[in-house]
Amino acid sequence: MTIDPIHDRHGPPPVPAGLVRVVAHWQGLCRGRALPEEEDLDPAALGPWLAQAALLERSPLAGCAAPRIRLAGAGLSALSPAAKRGTPLCALFAPAERDRLHALAAGALDGPGPAIIRAYALRRTLPDRRYFIDMALLPLAGPAGAVTRAFLWFDRPGWRLAEEPCALGIRAGWVLPRRVQDATAKPGLRVIRGGRDTTPA
Repeated sequence: MTIDPIHDRHGPPPVPAGLVRVVAHWQGLCRGRALPEEEDLDPAALGPWLAQAALLERSPLAGCAAPRIRLAGAGLSALSPAAKRGTPLCALFAPAERDRLHALAAGALDGPGPAIIRAYALRRTLPDRRYFIDMALLPLAGPAGAVTRAFLWFDRPGWRLAEEPCALGIRAGWVLPRRVQDATAKPGLRVIRGGRDTTPA
């Protein structure tokens, strides 16, 4: 599922470079299952990423499609003052973007797989410049197998976080298959220099 027309229709774009390691870590936790479970998360292994992370849970409130924040790292709290326990994730985004966010969250929590969001900060001081932030929304299964929570991680932005509150817009978003190719993996085919095509004419 693609939420932005700039992408072609031949499948989802690749995982952004800043998200490759955390998506590959999530994949490694699957261990042959469709999804990892929340208990598979190891805080020690996630240490370098925890500041820019949040643990989300499905909202128990009817009519709220976005998951709610259960735990938030310091980086997410600095990005938006709305990043507090119990707050719906959509509160971090501008109202006009919330339907798109709900669609991406549904793609992650109900299938087919992790959601990638290219967000940008809407700042009053420099409204003509967009500061992009790549996010990964990675679903987690509960003990009964239902997807009850998700791990959210955002790539550290290249700009200094301002003291002023900022809402987020969505430049692009797409949902990956359950198993995506790790961009750091070695290719499965190897080019042999000097080789010839042996296909019969």
